[in-house]
Amino acid sequence: MPTKTSTKARGAHPAKRPPRGVGAKHVYQQLRKEILTLALEPGTLLDEVEIGRRFHLSRSPAREALIRLSTEGLVRALPNRGAVVAPFDVSMLPAYLEALELVYRLTAHLAAVRRTPRSLERIVAAHRRYEALSKAGQFLESLEANRDFHVAIAEATANPHFTAWTRAILEQGQRLLVVAVGHMKEGKLLGAHPAMVEAIRKGDAEAAEVAARRDARNTINELRAWLAESATAGVTLP
Repeated sequence: MPTKTSTKARGAHPAKRPPRGVGAKHVYQQLRKEILTLALEPGTLLDEVEIGRRFHLSRSPAREALIRLSTEGLVRALPNRGAVVAPFDVSMLPAYLEALELVYRLTAHLAAVRRTPRSLERIVAAHRRYEALSKAGQFLESLEANRDFHVAIAEATANPHFTAWTRAILEQGQRLLVVAVGHMKEGKLLGAHPAMVEAIRKGDAEAAEVAARRDARNTINELRAWLAESATAGVTLP
């Protein structure tokens, strides 16, 4: 895929100098927002010098931000060339969503069996934050909170492999989830999470898994609707 220069990317405008000491975090947050909303399109070249110039910073904060974005699968490093916005491969949607549903169901089931008072407290706190951000219309922030909610459930399984798997799947599919959540009505958005929390609280593994499947299916159905309206309508979802 040919690369595009970041300064020519749609939505990438010169930025104000960030406060001292928060340069890398500011660059990371801004670039992440532009990648997730597709203002920086797949294949866009992200040059450290150019990013530093845009944000009135040295190359070091730009490099740090790109490294952090690469750990989330949003950019790919290029030898001696900085990085590039990672490809957006719609053909991988069925495999991704299959993994997403499986990890939701598995972790919710085990969390209901293994949760402790402390892990339940973290799940409830993550759910409340997600609910508040969603109702406030803070879209990208609610997407992060959704990730934190499912990671908290995975942590309650007491299996670090499931936690790492959950985090990796949600981070790798952030742009897909932006599409799904962006089209989802609030009722669907918030509907499955309370049921998951309540089932985990009661220790009802079967009910927790059913609610988790409904949560995953909400996402899949929204993506199916999006595909039906797009040029990628030939992709079949599970």
